[in-house]
Amino acid sequence: MVIKSRLEVGDLDLTASPVRYPYNLGFKKLLPISINYSVADIRNPEGRDSTYSKTIVVPSTKEANEFFEFIFDVNIETNSFNANLKTSARYYVNEVKIFEGSIQLLKINKKVQEKTVEVEYECSLIGRDKNLFMDIYNKYLTDIDMSSFNHTLTYSSGLVNPSIGTDEYCYPFIDYGLSGGNSYNWYWADLKPAVFEWYYIQRIFEDAGYQTSSNYLASTYAQSIIIPDVNAGALQLEQTDVDNAEIYVGRLTTHTTNTAGVSGIPWSFTMIGFAVPFNNDSTSPFRDVGANYNTGTFEFTTPIAAYYNHDAACNCEIVINPPATTTSLSGQFTVYTVLQQYISSVWTNILVTSSVVNVSAATGNTFSTICNHPGAAFAAGEKFRYAISAIGSVTFLNGVSPITLGTASIDFLLKSGTTWHSYIYDPRVAYGSTVYMNNTIPKDIRQVDFLTSIIKCENLYFEQQSDGVTYKIEPRDSFYDFTSDPLDWTSKLDTSKEIEVLPMGDLDFNKLVFDFKADEDYYNKIYQEEFKEVYGHEEVETDNQFIKNEKKIEVIFSPTPVARYGNQGIVAPRFFTKDNGVVQPIECNIRRLYFGGLKSGTHNLFQQQGSAAVAVYSSTYPFAGMINDPVNPTLDLGFGIPNRLYWNFGGQTYTNNNRYNARYSKFVSEITDRDSKLVVAYFNLNELDIHQLSFRSVIFVDGTYYLLNKILDYDPQQTRPTKVELFKSITGPDFTPADVEVGGGQNRIANTNETSNGQGNYGNAIGTNNINLGENSLIIGDNNTIGFNQSGS
Repeated sequence: MVIKSRLEVGDLDLTASPVRYPYNLGFKKLLPISINYSVADIRNPEGRDSTYSKTIVVPSTKEANEFFEFIFDVNIETNSFNANLKTSARYYVNEVKIFEGSIQLLKINKKVQEKTVEVEYECSLIGRDKNLFMDIYNKYLTDIDMSSFNHTLTYSSGLVNPSIGTDEYCYPFIDYGLSGGNSYNWYWADLKPAVFEWYYIQRIFEDAGYQTSSNYLASTYAQSIIIPDVNAGALQLEQTDVDNAEIYVGRLTTHTTNTAGVSGIPWSFTMIGFAVPFNNDSTSPFRDVGANYNTGTFEFTTPIAAYYNHDAACNCEIVINPPATTTSLSGQFTVYTVLQQYISSVWTNILVTSSVVNVSAATGNTFSTICNHPGAAFAAGEKFRYAISAIGSVTFLNGVSPITLGTASIDFLLKSGTTWHSYIYDPRVAYGSTVYMNNTIPKDIRQVDFLTSIIKCENLYFEQQSDGVTYKIEPRDSFYDFTSDPLDWTSKLDTSKEIEVLPMGDLDFNKLVFDFKADEDYYNKIYQEEFKEVYGHEEVETDNQFIKNEKKIEVIFSPTPVARYGNQGIVAPRFFTKDNGVVQPIECNIRRLYFGGLKSGTHNLFQQQGSAAVAVYSSTYPFAGMINDPVNPTLDLGFGIPNRLYWNFGGQTYTNNNRYNARYSKFVSEITDRDSKLVVAYFNLNELDIHQLSFRSVIFVDGTYYLLNKILDYDPQQTRPTKVELFKSITGPDFTPADVEVGGGQNRIANTNETSNGQGNYGNAIGTNNINLGENSLIIGDNNTIGFNQSGS
């Protein structure tokens, strides 16, 4: 066969005059190419090294001289070519593109003989296969912008019952250690959104310029997996929202209100309440960044729903203007400082404080009032103001005789130092304020680690297609194409070379260990302390007596044991810890959960949080966990069957449909079968065979069907046989899920000395293997069970 190769450099440049077309350069030697293909590239695509560099010598042809613009002549000035810049390059063999990258001129070798000049251009070809995992290597999940999904925290049935495969996020029930999660009532504002895993995957591919082709990603199973918010505590506002909602206003000058007295013994004074004229919001130290205060009406309007404090201090003085002939006076005033809210078109007092002021002289009656609201959740658009009023009496004497004639008044002075400070005291997102989705993304998680851990969890094979931008993604057992016609390589087999047959040649371990990452939340911690392993751990040993290697498959995700609430039927993840029995929110490691939809719960009340609590669910809740159902699960995101569960229902079951059994057991049974073989032989493959090659294809040789394992040292420029490894698989049995007992039948569906609500607020237990679902109950001993209070009271 004739091998035709060419090196094309440069791109079409229509702006040049004359128009520049790509150049075909010659080279003195064929490029040193040795290409390896391995099933390991699709098992572990992140480990593929796709960068390379080659040095070539380009002779001084007419086309080469034009491309380099005769740069060998020291007196020539180039117009387009710049040796400091890379120029695109492509290498073809029989018009099949083998290499794409750039060419860099390193140096010019110039030999001057009697009448001729011989020139060679020494160049470096630098390239990299287009590879998703290389392109995202330094990117993090937080580089994905989800701000388009920012939304108002208001209840919607679609958020707890989303359209799987369409909606990008949902609100599962997860106890973050907040007030609503450990009582009869639980609150919408204590939940947080979780983004579906498929959307993360889609965005990683799209943002890097790739796409997927996958039946797996289109499945209901894959589209039901969520990545929850693992930050500690409730959703948080943006700092800019907090800053823009703050006001600090006051007075720099004195404001005077005069009130006439009514004569008598004593004289009476009633100063009608008025809005405190905080008239400055811009002179330092006063500020109103968000322009939420009106210096004309003295009103503050809340810009967002949030938890607000309102603190006011009035620096006051009462100056008494006595009637004529007064020689002495004495009296008392009560001053009321009031925080008012505009409710139903009426200014309504929501906080009243009073100050008693004794007076004995016309002047010098100074005092301060304080009116500090303890803080509460208020909706956006609520109006507030402070008002002040005073009532009092004064006895005026002329010697010892009371004065009842004439006129008297008081001047009520609001002096410099009168201030009002309103601010968000708790940065939690309140019902009705904005949820910023970027804040819900797990932090410090590299995209490549995220994808590779999903690959390991599901034993996915990623195969890059010939277009360079599409990845075929399927679990190993459905990756291979057994429905299409196999590739018949019988005629390509080089029978003149030795054929090696290696029994169980693909087996490189005796022990296979699957592990999640340990975490410090309450239930993970007690499980790890009891069993000395992480929840969902699995170990598999083969019966090969010659291989002693242990192979570990570890992922970045931590497991999530779920637990039941004692006086409710809710089973849920619990992202908290305990300090001396007191529940504390905790930041957790990234989790991977299955959204199981709405499940029945006993005596739970789903409420909104705001100025009024409104019940919206009273018998169901949105379940998420490593299983799809807490009563009769049919799948488990763990690798192995747990040793203990932290919930219990009458008639409940557990499943063995975990990630090892569902994704790895068939593969392990096939490569450990004593009749499986690895065949090493040589085949006459051409560039089209390689270009069209897919590891999904079944290979047929001399009546036997094989799976492709490796292609070694393929050189498209050489007409020589290529070394190939083929795996003769003994098809293992398909896994059939079944119900199983937890902990090897050791009756471990229980809590170990742990109340079912998990927060130490109700029952307690002393001993081992006790199930305490009751309130205000105590178990002493082993293997006891107390049911929960059916009334929920």
